[in-house]
Amino acid sequence: MIRQFGPQFAFLTIAIDDVNNPHVFHLTFNQPDNVNFPSTASDIFLSAMENSTPFASGTIKIPTNWSTLAAAVKNNPVASAFI
Repeated sequence: MIRQFGPQFAFLTIAIDDVNNPHVFHLTFNQPDNVNFPSTASDIFLSAMENSTPFASGTIKIPTNWSTLAAAVKNNPVASAFI
């Protein structure tokens, strides 16, 4: 491919399914333990992802629209490749 298209400027390991996968999204956050968010996702978080509404975890609001989810997966390709 490099001979035909030249060297690439970015290496993305993203697919449409990775963007809407809650497991991939929570792996893009720092996880201090295995009990609290983002290690566990409540039904409220999952419904916020389905409706593209912000999710509030304490005083922090996490946007869950498609462009934010795609940016999170793009910035951490290891999370998408891990799943």
